[in-house]
Amino acid sequence: MLEAMACGKAVVCSNRGGLPEVVDNAGIISILNTKRFVYNISKLLKDFRLRERYSRRGIERAKIFDWNKVAGKTIALYKKIIRNK
Repeated sequence: MLEAMACGKAVVCSNRGGLPEVVDNAGIISILNTKRFVYNISKLLKDFRLRERYSRRGIERAKIFDWNKVAGKTIALYKKIIRNK
């Protein structure tokens, strides 16, 4: 999902696991049902403005998960844990 979002692609994901947290308002979060997935994909295919909105949101949302930011937060957490021992 992140790679697609970072490339400006509108996404549809299931409402299971960690994907809804990643996608948030930058795509369509669908119940895990084939007919619903088909409906949501068709909705995106038919609506250029909706795809563009999700595209812009996805590019911005993907920046939150940039590896340098994640690594920096992880290192800061490890340093905090070490200091508190």
